[in-house]
Amino acid sequence: SAEGNINLETLKERIYAALGFIQIYMKPQGAPPDMHNPLVLRRYSTVADACAAIHRDFLAKFRYAQIWGRSVKYAGQRVGLTHVLAAGDIVSIVLRR
Repeated sequence: SAEGNINLETLKERIYAALGFIQIYMKPQGAPPDMHNPLVLRRYSTVADACAAIHRDFLAKFRYAQIWGRSVKYAGQRVGLTHVLAAGDIVSIVLRR
C-alpha cells in the first residue's frame, strides 16, 4: 500500500526487473571499482553499448575491456565490443591513445 509505505521497495524492484535493466559498475584502470554509481543498461547490452553510453569517443578508441563477474569464465578476462554483459559485472575499458 502506498499510504502505509508497505512493500514499496519490492514494487520498485519488480518494476525495474520487468523493464529489463541491469546495473554494471565501472572500474578505472589502476583504481578500485565505483560500486556507488552503477551504469544502468538494458538486459543483453554489450560492451559497445556501455562504451556508447559513457562517451562517443570510446567506441573509436576502444582497445579491449576487462570484466569481473558472471558474464566471463574468469575474473579480469579480456573481451571485445560484442561481449554481452550481465547484471553486477565490473567493467574496465582500455582505450588506444
